[in-house]
Amino acid sequence: MDRDPVPRSREPLRHGCPDAPPGPGHQDRPPVHLIDPIPGHTGPRPGPAGAPPVLLRGLTPLVRHTTGMASPPAQACVFCGIIAGQLPASGVYEDEHVVAFMDVRPLTLGHLLVVPRVHAASLEDLHEDLGRGVFAVAHQLARALRNSAVPCEGVNFFLADGVAAGQDVFHVHLHVIPRTPGDGFRLKARPRTPGRDELDATAERVRAGLSSLPG
Repeated sequence: MDRDPVPRSREPLRHGCPDAPPGPGHQDRPPVHLIDPIPGHTGPRPGPAGAPPVLLRGLTPLVRHTTGMASPPAQACVFCGIIAGQLPASGVYEDEHVVAFMDVRPLTLGHLLVVPRVHAASLEDLHEDLGRGVFAVAHQLARALRNSAVPCEGVNFFLADGVAAGQDVFHVHLHVIPRTPGDGFRLKARPRTPGRDELDATAERVRAGLSSLPG
């Protein structure tokens, strides 16, 4: 369920892929904004009063990332190529650390991806502060979707981390999926009903994992 971000005009665009040169024409592309700035972020300020919540730029659709790679180098990553200005995207939001863009294979109308500029193949590679920034932007975009002309009566967040979880683009990204009744999007699973002993034992394993984390 993975896909494709937004070129910028400022030099920090290249943070995710330091070896990639800026693409042609990226200096002329206008910035994109949310209605509200993200607290703690130093990106673009909000647009004028009365501006629509999200400004969608109609750019050429993206190419799909090569699938099946375990951990591609940044220069082989389609997201890093877009951040470097080498590939186009329909941008929605950008700041110094995070970009957001339209998914080129949307599950519903308005399906977005939120991506850190720094290349991180998995959550294990992503700094916790940057992970918080990704979620903060997704939170704002979910609010923006509800306040836009895009049909949206609910929102799902989805992040695939690892091949077993369905990840096929190895640059961390968070899906923001607007929902409406009858839109056809489903997550199919068979829930279990374990006993309290099993739940407590599993919780103990998770706590042990937490205590083993560095820092």
